[in-house]
Amino acid sequence: MKKLILIVGFSISAFAFSQNLSDYQNIVSELGNPENSLNVELRVPDSDFYILIRNHLSSPRNYYGSKEPCLELESNLVSNKKIQEVLSKYNLLENLYVAYDDTLTKLTPSDVDNSTLFLWISITYETENNSRIIAIPIVEKSVSKKFINDFQEIFPNENCFSKLESRLKT
Repeated sequence: MKKLILIVGFSISAFAFSQNLSDYQNIVSELGNPENSLNVELRVPDSDFYILIRNHLSSPRNYYGSKEPCLELESNLVSNKKIQEVLSKYNLLENLYVAYDDTLTKLTPSDVDNSTLFLWISITYETENNSRIIAIPIVEKSVSKKFINDFQEIFPNENCFSKLESRLKT
């Protein structure tokens, strides 16, 4: 009987893990599809300073009392591809959180220590079937700086990226 309970428990655990893995693989492939609309928010933790990059298909955002972004940009298919390349370049899709019921659920095995967090990337995107909110933490300052510089190349002549970089923790 104990072996049966152990086998059933193992099967349930394996099924639950495979569901999360499936979600993770689906999300990574959805984020890599340039046809999906990406809305990206770059935010310094414990700060109200952020940059918003809206997809050209999105309607303008109402802030409902929250602070407006330092910069609100409009992206298109070309800039979406470049954003996806930058996410892949720094392996940022290895540590994903997904918004479920007003909480962030981790889809990947590594932990994030908020005390060492330099930058949060939030991506809201839509597919034919649904829309999701993804949170990607960056815990290395050097990666955060390189990431911001790459975004500055995608959207040149915008000084808010320099302000974002200057607000990173020391």
